[in-house]
Amino acid sequence: MMQFVVLRVASNKEDQVREKLERKVRIEGLKSDDEGKPGVVGRILVPSEKVRTMKGGQRRESTRKLYPGYVFIEMELEPDGRIPDKVWFVVKE
Repeated sequence: MMQFVVLRVASNKEDQVREKLERKVRIEGLKSDDEGKPGVVGRILVPSEKVRTMKGGQRRESTRKLYPGYVFIEMELEPDGRIPDKVWFVVKE
């Protein structure tokens, strides 16, 4: 069963961290592929929402992060609840 792990990162760097993590996970073969091969890592998320504001009589739409400074990683944990070593080394970098 996959569970979410929360990674604390520098503010305004969430999207960069997510992109780098996704690339490293794909290179290491830790993510499930299109052929149905199960992986250790699932989704890597930066939860955000679209916000509409009115300024100077004009509508503006922007995205706002729900949890600034955090990246959520869905992964398969060890039976005792630890992060697997192969994933830990990818995340640590």
